[in-house]
Amino acid sequence: MAAATNPGITTLNRYFELSNTAGQNQRDLDELLGLFARDAELESARGEIANGEEGLKDFFRTFFRPQRGVAPCVEHRDDRPGPCSR
Repeated sequence: MAAATNPGITTLNRYFELSNTAGQNQRDLDELLGLFARDAELESARGEIANGEEGLKDFFRTFFRPQRGVAPCVEHRDDRPGPCSR
């Protein structure tokens, strides 16, 4: 018997996968935004609030904007070396 898939966990996993690439790939950014309801509200760790589709687009465009002197760092869940394991 196949194990049941929890749609919430599947969506959360996809969110994190897309978060690794959405800053460099518009299609992944669009898919990431599609994971949210049209009237979603997001609060950042700094307390900034983004509302609705346009608010979320603006938030993630700013979030993924390259920062001078800051390199992306993605750790893998398995034993593959990532850029953070130097």
